[in-house]
Order: sequence, then C-alpha cells, then structure tokens
Amino acid sequence: MKKRWIPCVAALAWLASGCAGVIVVHVGDYTYDHADQYKEYTNPLVWVTQGNITSMHIGWLSGQINVKVGENFFIEEYNAKGNYLPLYYWVQDTSISIQYCASGTKGGKLENSEKTLDVTIPSTFGKLDIDAVSASYSIKAENLGELNVDSVSGDGEVNVQTIEKARMDSVSGSFSLTCFDSSKIMNIRTDSVSGNTDLTFDGKRGYDLDYDTVSGKKTWDFVDGSDPTLSRFSIDVNSVSGNLAIHKLAA
Repeated sequence: MKKRWIPCVAALAWLASGCAGVIVVHVGDYTYDHADQYKEYTNPLVWVTQGNITSMHIGWLSGQINVKVGENFFIEEYNAKGNYLPLYYWVQDTSISIQYCASGTKGGKLENSEKTLDVTIPSTFGKLDIDAVSASYSIKAENLGELNVDSVSGDGEVNVQTIEKARMDSVSGSFSLTCFDSSKIMNIRTDSVSGNTDLTFDGKRGYDLDYDTVSGKKTWDFVDGSDPTLSRFSIDVNSVSGNLAIHKLAA
C-alpha cells in the first residue's frame, strides 16, 4: 500500500490496495472509490457471513480501533461523540473494507464525530491494513500474516503470537509491537517523523537492523538470538526524531 500527500492544509490521500480503492480526506469531505458497493452499518452488531474473510482494510478518521481474536468475525461501533456517522462496509470475496462513514460526507459533519470500532477476527488471519488520521489502534491477534498501518497522529499497540510482516508509516504516532513467537517474522519496517518505535521479541532469533534517524536514540536488549542455527530477520526504522527500543521478553 502506498500513500501520497496532497499539498494543502489537513489534506491526505491514500492509494489503498484491494477493494478499498482511493481514500481522500480533507477539510471538505471524506471520499473513497467504489462507494456504490458499500453497505451502511445499521445494527449494533454486524455478522459477516459471506465466505471466509482473510484480509481486511479499515479507514478511520478519529477515535479508537480495537482488533481482537474471537470465534466469529464481526464488527461493531459505539461511543460516538457529537455527530454520529454510521460506518460503511464492503465484502468482496475473502476481503472486507470498513470505512468511517459514507463517501462524500462533507464539512462540519466530520467534526466531533469521534467513535470506537471493535473488530473480531479468526485466530489465523492473512492481512490487515489500517488507514487512520487521528485514531489510535490496539491489535491483539494470534497468527497474523501481514500488518500495514498508515496514520497521522494515532498511536498503535500490537500484540501477536506470530507475524510475518509489519509496516507502519506515521507522522507523529508511536508504534509498539510485541511478538511472543518470532519464528515467522521476515521484516518489520517503520517510518515516522517524530513517532517512537518500541519492539519486543522472544529473543530466539537474531535480527539485522537498519536505523536511519537525525536525532532519535536507540536502545536494545539483544541483537543475536539465543539459537544461532535460526535465520535472522530484518528491522528497518526511519525517523527524524523518533526513538527506537528493542526488548527481549522476560523468561
């Protein structure tokens, strides 16, 4: 997923993959591609029964995103403040796209519309993409294939049993990842202006670090893994002033 920045005040655009299409958020409106394919969220709980969902895209303006593991896949929103704008969703084959509100929502309707999104996913899930402006996110997953996050100022906390790839791009949002079993990790990458990166692993595998910063500081508990026969994974961190910390899980 690649993003592009529009050179005007509070203007953002994401070129999203899959069914999400292009999302544009600025002072005037909230717009995304394939809007006619989306359905309005009308119930306190939406059960998705159209096939086996293995990937998900979330576009969220402000508030909180919570992702956790459960027996069934469902989405729920609540704690709306001020102007309530129902989310819209689109299921396409094995993918689901969730949008903050209706495409074309304009002006003052976007102000004071903060709300919380709860999503439950299966224990094994292929891909999760999050596009957030000022929303924070919490992800508690078991076996997650790929995580991609684009945010402006929201902080993120991720706890997983296993993960293969994780990428986080943010302006000022910080990113925390705890992985209890590093056996499947291939690459972890973060890009930020001032957001910090905090990573915690089991310490069995070593890693190769590429840390590019102007004034950020780095600390780590380990570099080489406890089992030298295991392959190494890569960590790429780019930040202007954000700090990097790499921890080892307590025995």
